[in-house]
Amino acid sequence: MLTTTLGHEVEPGCWIDGHWGRYGQARLIQLASDLGWEHSDRFDEIIFLAAIEQLDHMGPELGHMEYAAQLLFDWLGDNGRRIPDDLEAELLYAIQELATDVLDWMNNQLPDTGSDDTTYEWGWHEGELMLWPYSTWRED
Repeated sequence: MLTTTLGHEVEPGCWIDGHWGRYGQARLIQLASDLGWEHSDRFDEIIFLAAIEQLDHMGPELGHMEYAAQLLFDWLGDNGRRIPDDLEAELLYAIQELATDVLDWMNNQLPDTGSDDTTYEWGWHEGELMLWPYSTWRED
């Protein structure tokens, strides 16, 4: 068992199974929120809401992010930015970008013990989110 810098206990192993498929990155954002990550600005908040909205409506069809799409539309317009033709595609791309940032944040919450066998890192392996020691990542 590991303790993050924010005091959350996490156990090494698989945290997001491959069965999450295209929802894996949204699930990562939700997991990071559970571990203490907070959005830093309104744009990240909208993308966070899009990820949660996507998880709430999992199914065979893409979409179901109407609420977040409207928030993004309003935010872009209020900030004088170009409004893309396909807001949902823009949200999916932004979810991917935020998931990358969130993964970096999660790794920064793990203690560095100075040893590759006892210092851990979050990362994706064959479509699954793993928490493994550095030494395991190097072997892979």
